Amino acid sequence: MTNETGQYRQHAPPAVRHPAFAIGSLVFGIVALLTSVVLAGMLFGVVGLALGIIYRQAPGPRNAMALAGVTFSSMAIVIAFVLIYQHYGAVTERARLREEYMTAVEHWVGEPGPDVTLPTADDGEIRLGEIEGQPALLTFWTPECAVCLRTKSQMNRLAGEYSEDVTLVGVTPEKPEQVDSFLDEHEFEYPIASAAHVELPPPYEEALHLPITIALDADGVIRDASAGGKHYEDLMELAFGEDG
Repeated sequence: MTNETGQYRQHAPPAVRHPAFAIGSLVFGIVALLTSVVLAGMLFGVVGLALGIIYRQAPGPRNAMALAGVTFSSMAIVIAFVLIYQHYGAVTERARLREEYMTAVEHWVGEPGPDVTLPTADDGEIRLGEIEGQPALLTFWTPECAVCLRTKSQMNRLAGEYSEDVTLVGVTPEKPEQVDSFLDEHEFEYPIASAAHVELPPPYEEALHLPITIALDADGVIRDASAGGKHYEDLMELAFGEDG
């Protein structure tokens, strides 16, 4: 009985390529390539690559689907890796610039906010040096900044509840016409100024390229600054201090 079993195992036909692995590799490879701009693309690529390798290592006739799946999957993995590396580098660079800015802006605390006149999207203008009589928050943002848009909703809430107690101004490097187009899609309850054609003095110039909120007191003196997105409580503290 043992000999018969051994002989059966010895003469058992080897595993052959199953077309499902080739089809799966091709499908996952295509999906991976289409979604390579996000992390899911790399995951799909790994699955497609594994299925293709399993198929091509098994004995039996081959077809081009597995090869295409392996190729697409490999391309997707490389693209996703490069994009992730670039994103990590950009995030690291922004963090470094933010840290350097926050260190530099400390020297401005207690100094009058620089005077500069900026055009607004409604053909008006705002003179930052004339913001006095009540606390003010200057938010520096760009349309592609996700945390800036989240902060915007909190700024809108603050504007709705304390419009007579605090001055809110948004400053962006976009041109007035671009700002106007952006405002057609996003509601702002406070004025937005464009610095596209204006040379901003420090510390405002450096703030343009980071999500920064600068707080001025009722005399127009820089009282505080904070980087990154802001919750409502953060804005209240920046605007009114601990007593807000």
